[in-house]
Amino acid sequence: MVSSWLVMYTLSILWLVIGIYYHRKQAKQLMPSGTITADSITVIIPFRNEAHNLNQLLTCIEQQTVQPHTWIFVNDHSTDQSSELISFSDPTIRYQVMQLSSPEFGKKRAIRKAINNSSTAYCLTLDADVTFHPDYIQQMCALPANDMIVLPVIMRANRFWQMLFSIEYAITQLLNLGVSWWSRPINCSGANLLFRRETFLATDDFSTHHHVLSGDDIYALRAFRLNKKSIRVVSEKSLAVSTSVPTTFSSVMDQRARWMKKSGDVADGLSNVLALLALVLHFSFFSIQIVLFATGQFEIVSVLFITKLVLDSLLVKNGNEPLRMRLFFGLLLFEIAYPLYLLVLLFWAKSGRVSWKGRDLKQ
Repeated sequence: MVSSWLVMYTLSILWLVIGIYYHRKQAKQLMPSGTITADSITVIIPFRNEAHNLNQLLTCIEQQTVQPHTWIFVNDHSTDQSSELISFSDPTIRYQVMQLSSPEFGKKRAIRKAINNSSTAYCLTLDADVTFHPDYIQQMCALPANDMIVLPVIMRANRFWQMLFSIEYAITQLLNLGVSWWSRPINCSGANLLFRRETFLATDDFSTHHHVLSGDDIYALRAFRLNKKSIRVVSEKSLAVSTSVPTTFSSVMDQRARWMKKSGDVADGLSNVLALLALVLHFSFFSIQIVLFATGQFEIVSVLFITKLVLDSLLVKNGNEPLRMRLFFGLLLFEIAYPLYLLVLLFWAKSGRVSWKGRDLKQ
């Protein structure tokens, strides 16, 4: 049992690491001198009650070395002072603030309202709680033209316990990167997603998922994939945005449960198979360790734990964060707590309605 698990887990990690290596090698070979211009991009930022996050976002926008065509902020019925905060000292920054009307609500409708009011070739969606490098838009001008470009997101941990979720998110991004070389992308984030406007409008299947408030990103990915549009995954840190792990355990669990539910609703066979494989590998590792510990086989427990730690470190070091001491201790936390966290998450998702921005996920 131990040897079978070890072989399967080792092969899984090596499969991903090889995919990540060749994906990045191929990306360097194919990278052109630049086919997307800053003036061809409209940046869309839906927001709801983000007054506590907007200042850092607005600072990042003002610091950009190159500005896009327009920044469009869409207010999804905020009850705080979010809208009043949006202004810039630089008069050359083109922006507008739109409001969803009373019958309209939700991030998906906010994004579509902005898309319908834009005229550029590309739209870039961002979340209102992200930050990015001053060269972020300029670096985007080096990207090759594609119908959709999945850009990286870094989830920061401000407290040690949040490292578990930061590492989980980093591994999810690395999984998507590796799988995209072997097969195709299985995930993307609306916190940092670039797409061709005309392609989005031509493939949009909003009527099939309008009742799910979340998931503007992976439903768009599904629509592009089913219509055989070109999709590219990018991993360069200069094109990454950063966001923070939610501040409370319950908000983290709501976030993860929301992601789980929308992923199930999208019904991507490849994604579901890989998720099931991950669950089996992690739960079997936990079960094997319990059995070995209960039977006094402490040396094998230690060897197996260290082996998994080394393999996971091999994967995580391919991410956008260097493998420093804090990340190493975070990995130790990940090895110990992750199977238990998965159990809690499964019960959390099944126990009741998942809320988002003060609303039930399904309306």
